[in-house]
Amino acid sequence: MVMLGTAQAVVPDFTSTSPNQSTSSTFSESQTFNASTNIIVNFTWYVDRILMPKTDNNTTYSDYSNNTTPVGAYNVTVIAANGSDTKSYKWDWTVTAKPGPNLSNPVPAQTFSSEIGKTQIFSINVDQAINVTWFINGTVEEPVASKNAGKLQYTNNSPVIGNNYNVIVFVENSYGNDSYKWTWSVVPTPIIFTKFVPSKEPYPSNLIGESRTFSVDLNQACKVVWSINDDNNVQMNGTNSTPVTSASFTTSKSSTGTFTVKATATNTTSKATNTTSWTWTVNPAEFYSGNRIWDEKQNLSREYTWDAWSFGGFYYDLDSDEGGETLTITDIDWSLGKNDVVYTAKPIPVKFERSTFGEYYVIGFMAERYFAGYKSGSIGDSNDNLMDEDKLSKVLVDDDKSQMLRAGNVLTLEEGYEFRILELDVQGNQALVGLFKDDSKVEEDILEGGDTLVYKVDDIPIIGIHINSVFAGMETSSIRIDGIFQISDEFTSVNNGEKFGLMTIDSVDSNEIVMKNENSISLSKHKGESFNLMGKINIEVGDDKPLRFAPVVDTSEPGTYELRGTVTEKEDPEWTPLNFEGLLYDMDTGFGKESLSIEREDTDDTSIDSGDLKYTTKPISVNFEHKEDGWESYQAIGFMGEKYFAGYTRSSTFISSDRSLIGEERLGKILIDEDKKYTLRLGNPLTLQEGYSLRIEDISRDGDLVMIGVYQDGDAITTDILGTDETFVYDVEVGGTDIPIIIAHIKNVFTGFETSSVFIDGLFQISEDFISVKNGDSYGKMEVIDVNDDEITLENDAKFSLSKGETIDIMGDVKIKVADNSSTVRFYPFLEVIVEEPEYMELEIPDSVFQNEEITMTVTSDGDEIEDVTITFGDIEIGSTDSNGELTYTPTETGTITVNASKSGYESVSEVIEVLHQPKTIEISAPLVIDKGEEISISITSEGVGIGGASVKFGNIDLGTTPSNGNITYIPEEPGTFTISVSKSGYQDASQDIDVTDPAAKLVFTNLTIEPRLVQPGQMVNITAEAANFGTIRDSDTAILKINNEVIETQELLLDRGETVKLSYSVNRSKPGTYRVELNDRTGTFKVAGEGSITGLVFGIIALFAAIAIIYSIYTGTLTTEVIAAKVEAIKIQLKQLFER
Repeated sequence: MVMLGTAQAVVPDFTSTSPNQSTSSTFSESQTFNASTNIIVNFTWYVDRILMPKTDNNTTYSDYSNNTTPVGAYNVTVIAANGSDTKSYKWDWTVTAKPGPNLSNPVPAQTFSSEIGKTQIFSINVDQAINVTWFINGTVEEPVASKNAGKLQYTNNSPVIGNNYNVIVFVENSYGNDSYKWTWSVVPTPIIFTKFVPSKEPYPSNLIGESRTFSVDLNQACKVVWSINDDNNVQMNGTNSTPVTSASFTTSKSSTGTFTVKATATNTTSKATNTTSWTWTVNPAEFYSGNRIWDEKQNLSREYTWDAWSFGGFYYDLDSDEGGETLTITDIDWSLGKNDVVYTAKPIPVKFERSTFGEYYVIGFMAERYFAGYKSGSIGDSNDNLMDEDKLSKVLVDDDKSQMLRAGNVLTLEEGYEFRILELDVQGNQALVGLFKDDSKVEEDILEGGDTLVYKVDDIPIIGIHINSVFAGMETSSIRIDGIFQISDEFTSVNNGEKFGLMTIDSVDSNEIVMKNENSISLSKHKGESFNLMGKINIEVGDDKPLRFAPVVDTSEPGTYELRGTVTEKEDPEWTPLNFEGLLYDMDTGFGKESLSIEREDTDDTSIDSGDLKYTTKPISVNFEHKEDGWESYQAIGFMGEKYFAGYTRSSTFISSDRSLIGEERLGKILIDEDKKYTLRLGNPLTLQEGYSLRIEDISRDGDLVMIGVYQDGDAITTDILGTDETFVYDVEVGGTDIPIIIAHIKNVFTGFETSSVFIDGLFQISEDFISVKNGDSYGKMEVIDVNDDEITLENDAKFSLSKGETIDIMGDVKIKVADNSSTVRFYPFLEVIVEEPEYMELEIPDSVFQNEEITMTVTSDGDEIEDVTITFGDIEIGSTDSNGELTYTPTETGTITVNASKSGYESVSEVIEVLHQPKTIEISAPLVIDKGEEISISITSEGVGIGGASVKFGNIDLGTTPSNGNITYIPEEPGTFTISVSKSGYQDASQDIDVTDPAAKLVFTNLTIEPRLVQPGQMVNITAEAANFGTIRDSDTAILKINNEVIETQELLLDRGETVKLSYSVNRSKPGTYRVELNDRTGTFKVAGEGSITGLVFGIIALFAAIAIIYSIYTGTLTTEVIAAKVEAIKIQLKQLFER
């Protein structure tokens, strides 16, 4: 069903409006309003209820724009209507007046400067059409001009130098005006350094005395003034009238330091100025090379080079001033990285000693002189180069000495070679000669005067012998030789990759050998010691920070070594321990205060006047090798290239005050400075130097104290009692000062059941054979001119000359060597060290010994006993041999032990001893004498306890084994001497002898004594004797005393076995004469004196016989102190009796 009715009308509504309900705009600026409705309507617009000529019908959108409404407040209304309803919307619209013009984005900045002569453009933006005017300092620069909105611009082509120019832009129109001001300075053109030499980074550096040139280039002509630090106007380039565009300044410094070098450039027209500067470091001359010792404290370069001029171990030819070895270490630190150590060796040409031979190449290789190849001459030429074959050879002989070789004689060369004359021709002009190696002929040739015999091995000439002349005489024939050259036929290989110590050959050719370290090298690992780098080159390292180290030559092998100072041609050279190894330097502390200097007129001066050569030395503090227990340091002093003792400082606890030996004008050799451990057994000596020794006299029962004795040449000097961790000191008086010459630290004392020991872990000794250093003392060319506690000074006391080719003895073993060169005076000091071939020693010790059993070790050389040989038993240094070459020791540990004997000047020797486990000892208790048929009780014990199960023999008779108490009995039936022997597993065999006798009586009379033997008439004489039963049974006898066969007294005796009685008698006689005394089988005499007239005769006879007896005793070696004393006493008694008579 359809419902019919009226449709409901839709009411219009605004769906959007714009702008906001309250809005504003500027006069003449168009303002648009719009609206949208939900249905189609008719739109009408009103401004303050005035209908605007704007309508839109039958639409859902309408807008209205207006830009003519005067300034004021208005209501803008839009009405939307359809046939049934209307809807309105109202805006509150404010029309404001238009602002005046606005300036923005000025260029350049408000305050600025520009260079004279440059065009300056000013620009600024304006937001509306205006009239514009430009002013400078109030003066119109551009008249009024109309401009549209946009960029305004003013250009000035003719600025003049000035400050604070005010540039103003002024704009205006009907709406207003605006302005902007610049402050403008016109400045001169800046001076620019367009080039610097040297560059400023890194800082330039030079060595003392080395020239450095600084230079600059400029962008304009200027006057340039140079200055160093605050020293202005050192140099000027250019003038006001003649300026320059480049400038340079060359200078040098005689002192080290950091300096500021400035260059100030000024344009004299514009007055413009600018300054540039360098930070310039002036390093010591030894910054990169020159010192033997690299010391971190000296601020040396971390890349350092040692060469033949600074390191005496490298081969150097003074005459030609050539040396081909260098050692360069980079990135120096406690650890050296791979390839941080680079060693190079280059051959240098030298002339043969026989100049007609020509020249050959020598190469220093690892501090030894080698042959590299021939350069030219009659022996070989440039084709004979060993380095091309990656080989080197030792130069054995290079001699131009003239010598005569007679037929039948042999010229002995090196390595088993001999040169012999085989035959001469009949004319005597030629000789058939042969060269032999180990008696086998290797070369034969016919030579005449002027010829050279050349012998090759592997196509390399190794021997050249020049024949001066051949002589054939009536009785003898000979040839004269005036040139010999020989190299070793045992070549040294130098192939790539070969290792020498810590170094490996990196490259080798005919011109150079280069070696590098393949692995890192730790210097910290070797603190306080030396280690081998390669060949004979070691590195010595200090034991603490800062880092100090130096290459040193291993001088342990026999030979003559030069500890060379830096080579010099300087006018006034100076050597210190840093550049002269012959002067004392302590690597651990960095102390070294010896110096040697020369003053000359100029570099060509060879005359050294009196006082021109000066040597000074000062004591330095040196740490004891034993650095603990209050042992701090002592004063050492280098003197003429040797280390001496100068004094003690109170820093060490074993002395209470400074003890200066130099203050007493004395120095002492340091004999021992060790922190080795010594073990001293009771009674065993610790042998020191100069005949001194220490002995343990006794150890207290509780082991807390030890009595130490000092001996010299076997005689006791003094003793002292010390405890554990105390220092023993023995001193001697020098002048008014007590100087300790022996110091020993007692580590601990050990008291055992079987042995007692004292352990010493620090030992120091100086010589008491002091040397004098008084004013006026002379040493070689030098004389002591001043000596005090702090310094010793010597000067040459007479003029001498640095003659070319000469070696000059200066003092001690210090010498100066001068080049054989006429064009320059070149020289160096050196200390000559001669290492003798060590003598051979023999060490005699048993093959084996039981633990805790004393042994005696003997050291000899060619049958002679050697004193002061240090003996090491395993890892323990147990002491030194005495004057008999002996040392006794009791080993306490078992095992196979190596015993080493060493002494300076001798080749060390070692032997092996087996220390066996010591079985328990067996003690036998039995009588020493027994009658046959008498039972003997034999007791077998160990450490006081009876041993059961021990096998016992009496001679060859087996008595069986002992019971648990260890006692066994036996009755011997035969007389004689027998051995009781006992054995048991785990025990040391034991034996004892016993005498079995027949029972018998044996009464004897002994010790008949008559005193006095010379008496006055009527004076009593005492006669005594002893009767003893030495038999095995009781015995009786009659003692009968007779005088001159007259029985005076008898006495019956009955004595048990072993019993002794004393017999005493007193008699006198009035008649002078000699009386015979008899007591059974013993006889003697006494005399009764007569008149005084015979006294003198008796006196003489007694004195004579006494003298004869003494002389005879001395001759037979039986005279002792006790014997002499007894004889003197007897003579005194006899003389006294005579004088009383």
